[in-house]
Amino acid sequence: MTEILVPRDVEADVLGALSRYGVDASTIVPADAGAGTVRVSRTGGDLVASNQRDLAEMLVEVWEQDSVSAFDSAIRIYGALTDCGLKGLILPGVAVHSMDIVPPRSLDDPNRPDLYRVTIPFTFITDLTTLEVENV
Repeated sequence: MTEILVPRDVEADVLGALSRYGVDASTIVPADAGAGTVRVSRTGGDLVASNQRDLAEMLVEVWEQDSVSAFDSAIRIYGALTDCGLKGLILPGVAVHSMDIVPPRSLDDPNRPDLYRVTIPFTFITDLTTLEVENV
């Protein structure tokens, strides 16, 4: 077996972190999504630090019935992510080397005109993880 460095499942890491702050989120938007839906997506990124770390570009989206509720939910998530960045951990044992968060902003969703959507783009740098591969 050979160990190689690979990117972490950062979507799962962010879902786990938000769960610790009481936020129920997913990586998909169900067909019957309604108010209170929160989605986490990796939108891009790159390997940095001589290919030893992952710069993950992420997006959190919040859908609510009205703009006040959407912003309130988004600002709670913004606070949770900010706290993770300040602590230097996304989850116990998963270091965050830097985090840049854009303040929440409204963005109409043409697929859900009945709901208000607020987005929170952010980036963070984390270590790669190891994967064992069989020698062939």
